[in-house]
Amino acid sequence: MKQLMTPDQVRQALTDRNLTVVAERTKLHASTLYRLRDGEKPSLRTLEVLSEYLQASASKAVRNG
Repeated sequence: MKQLMTPDQVRQALTDRNLTVVAERTKLHASTLYRLRDGEKPSLRTLEVLSEYLQASASKAVRNG
């Protein structure tokens, strides 16, 4: 994993994402993502999983230009 994102960074990165799709791809419950979006503090595991997913997605987008 690269660097652990803060809860606020994760919330910001999720603003334009379909949370159902993110849940399917990360194997997290969609309700976990909706609660995070609405301000609930995520667990360390959730932050780790989402940080890895979001950073990988960002680097893939940069490579594909």
